[in-house]
Amino acid sequence: MSIHTAKRLLLVWLVLPSVVAAEFTITGVDHQIERNVRAYASLASEPCEAEAWRVRRRYRTLEA
Repeated sequence: MSIHTAKRLLLVWLVLPSVVAAEFTITGVDHQIERNVRAYASLASEPCEAEAWRVRRRYRTLEA
């Protein structure tokens, strides 16, 4: 691989957005309540570029 090809690949890698996935575990509740919590916690309505503070605020309310 030439140095130019390596530089181009690096540039493409830096420009492409990262794919990040979050996962959380719900314990101590029955299936119906778990479904309710998951629906409440869903970020599906949030845009992909949602600010980090907004996502953290959503998940902070889950413990309550």
